[in-house]
Amino acid sequence: MALNKFMHPRNPYRIKKPDFKALASKYEEFKTHCTTDSKGQVHLDFKKPECLKALTVALLKDDFDLDLDLPIDRLIPTVPLRLNYILWLEDVFGEGTPVLNAIDIGTGASCIYPLLAAKKNQWHFLASESDATNFTYATDNVKKNNLAHLVRVVQPTEPSGMLCDILMNNEESFDFCMCNPPFFGSNLEAWGMLTSRSESRPEPLSANTASPQESVVPGGEVQFVKQMISDSLVLKNRIRVYTSMLGKKSSLSVLKEELSRCEISNTGTTELCQGRTMRWVIAWSFDNTVKFPKPLGKKLLEVKPTNPIMWKIPSQTHTKQSIHELLLKHLNDLQMSVKFSEDCYHAIAHHNTWSHQRRQRRQKERELSSPEKKNHGQKRLSDEDVSLGHKKLKTEDGDSVVVEASTSSPPILEFEMKLKDVEGDFVVEAKLMKSGSKDLLHQVLQFLKNRVK
Repeated sequence: MALNKFMHPRNPYRIKKPDFKALASKYEEFKTHCTTDSKGQVHLDFKKPECLKALTVALLKDDFDLDLDLPIDRLIPTVPLRLNYILWLEDVFGEGTPVLNAIDIGTGASCIYPLLAAKKNQWHFLASESDATNFTYATDNVKKNNLAHLVRVVQPTEPSGMLCDILMNNEESFDFCMCNPPFFGSNLEAWGMLTSRSESRPEPLSANTASPQESVVPGGEVQFVKQMISDSLVLKNRIRVYTSMLGKKSSLSVLKEELSRCEISNTGTTELCQGRTMRWVIAWSFDNTVKFPKPLGKKLLEVKPTNPIMWKIPSQTHTKQSIHELLLKHLNDLQMSVKFSEDCYHAIAHHNTWSHQRRQRRQKERELSSPEKKNHGQKRLSDEDVSLGHKKLKTEDGDSVVVEASTSSPPILEFEMKLKDVEGDFVVEAKLMKSGSKDLLHQVLQFLKNRVK
């Protein structure tokens, strides 16, 4: 499922997808990795690390004027995801954010977070990297982009490269730290031989280029962030906001419990959504003036106010009372939960019972006209009935009977209808509420229109 609609609202890739054709016309290196189909559409094979590298390098140059050199055997960052993290940090510190001083734990060969934030916001970064190859590339990328006055790349003396090690000989204070920790606890997990991925969940579309030192750490990301929490208890307000990305949703609850156990109450989380990938960020602070924004995913999942759908019923054919009775009857026929108060109907549907009504009606007529069916006390249930939310039960003689399905399943549609008297005619005004889509609401209204004429 594409998650771009849940991408950060200020992320330009939310609306404008990368134009491979335009990039190929501008960047020769990118063009060499593209293929063109018979319709002239340009494609990229995301299973090939060389293609991922070419896309990341082209996007950073085209959209941010950043020149990067990336090794093919190290993590190749996706630009929209990294930008989402930075945009969320902007939200944490509010509009008109002054120049910030930050730490990036394990900056990688790309040094992408510091370079993006320095280029975009002029933020200062202390970027740590314990891997020798990554350290060399990160240092060169900073120099190549003339950002050494904003970004310092350091190699911790301890291989763990954790916060207390990074700041061992440093007396500075920082506004925040950020991190993309190794997700996995073992090589077997990193190779996909041990996984929490459900069988129905599709495999990743892109290659994983991360080296073992970038993707694996004893205890996985949970243990890594627990160590960050432990370090934060020592450093306290030397870093105003502590944050880390997470690759597994299951890690969130474990780390929230750890923060609670450590009596750290000022915490926040968010979702980073892009393409078919979702990541999470957990954050905490010892400064009670820090207010973490509401997770973007929850904001976007809330149904925004929409313009109501209007339906006019001529007064020559109906009275207000007759319309009311018909609406109630047909909503109940659709097995909806309906509450009525002051000319307003609040309806909830747990199953789609309004589709294919004509086919169902004909099937019932055939069943009633069949002598064999007349001999049975119950009707057989078609596969279509099952799809419409009924249950099929077997009787002792092997026949099937229809019973009403439970409403314990989540609603697929929730809407409100108001019956109004407007200039001598009646108007039904329908508005989507918490669940469902406008398409489903239109279907229900069409069903009602066909019966209230």
